[in-house]
Amino acid sequence: MELKNLFRRKSTSGSRTESEAAAPSGGPGPTERELRARIRANPKSLAPRLLLADFLAGRGDRAGAAGEYFAIADTYVENDLHAKALRLLDKVSDLVPGHPEVTARQAKLEGLEATLARRDLQIARLARRQPELLDPASVTADDLRRFWNEVGTSPFVADLGDDPLALFLAAAEVQQWTPLSIIVREGQQLPRCYVITDGSVEVIASYRDPRTLRRLMPGEVFGERALLEDAPWPARYRTEVRTTALRLSRQRFREAVSNDSAAPELVGALRRHGRDREIEMAVQTS
Repeated sequence: MELKNLFRRKSTSGSRTESEAAAPSGGPGPTERELRARIRANPKSLAPRLLLADFLAGRGDRAGAAGEYFAIADTYVENDLHAKALRLLDKVSDLVPGHPEVTARQAKLEGLEATLARRDLQIARLARRQPELLDPASVTADDLRRFWNEVGTSPFVADLGDDPLALFLAAAEVQQWTPLSIIVREGQQLPRCYVITDGSVEVIASYRDPRTLRRLMPGEVFGERALLEDAPWPARYRTEVRTTALRLSRQRFREAVSNDSAAPELVGALRRHGRDREIEMAVQTS
């Protein structure tokens, strides 16, 4: 870690940063109000946000600057610029030493970098998929690049070999919900399971006496018993924010696993990492 940081810092010495390149030459720079106005007018532009972060850091507002740098790092990650995001996090680490979010973000990004070869293998497999063998799933190469930032290092994906992972992606469909959407109600018979890729899901014990049992986050699996055992759903599942998941329906699952040697490993991983039994026990003891 120390050597990586050393080389990253050396690589940026003597070159202008993006914020410096964006700043007007000569005269006073833009004010904070002007920078925030530029950001509101064009939220996707990083130049004014970088200038704002540097401005806040120079003023001594370390927390405010860190928040802006984190937002910029998120955009870098979304665009597959992991090394650039890590360099920026090094800067935040120097600004606010020991910040727990910096350490967590660095660890996550370094974990993702280690899985990029595997991600690219799955993208290549998606590109080569033969439509006559399996109906094309709605997971595209672009989807996979985006989702990998959340699920690439999850226990479920880490537990799957390359063939079972490819099988899962071939059968998965993308589903999105707006905030506070009901995914499924207690007692319903809907044979499908989900892997959350963005957002969060609240598990509620009873419709009449609402009680939150669990909050499920990106990378977590739920609904495996409904898919594999025709079990009724044990609780009500509702999104908390805008949420995206990979959905595996009974029909697509059967099409995918028919005569496929990777099927038992996929089924085993769904059972090991699914949350249904844990939620059923929470319902019973609530």
